[in-house]
Amino acid sequence: TTAAAATSAASTTTTAAAATAATASSAADEGEKCCLFVGNLPHGTSNERLKDHVDKLGVTEVLWVSVPPGKRYGFLTLSTLKGAAEAKRLLESRALDGTSLKVEYAGARFAGDPVPPQAPA
Repeated sequence: TTAAAATSAASTTTTAAAATAATASSAADEGEKCCLFVGNLPHGTSNERLKDHVDKLGVTEVLWVSVPPGKRYGFLTLSTLKGAAEAKRLLESRALDGTSLKVEYAGARFAGDPVPPQAPA
């Protein structure tokens, strides 16, 4: 009886985990925002320069671009996971001002708000 209860509990847990994974995958496919880390940017790259480069590559789902001043990395928030995957592929295939870019999926904490934070007054 104990073995049957354990098997039933394991089956329920596996089914719940599969349903959660399917729901998360479906949400991502249907428009979940996704953030990319773009590293190895040329010195002095601005938000506008990175956005222009992305636009020229034909990426249309960009919600937000952020390159911290003086840094050689930045972040792109895209409206869908599919758009982020395409942007990643395109950015990795084309140099920016002669520099090959390193592009990775960023953690969820970077994909939150598409509006860049305001500088303190």
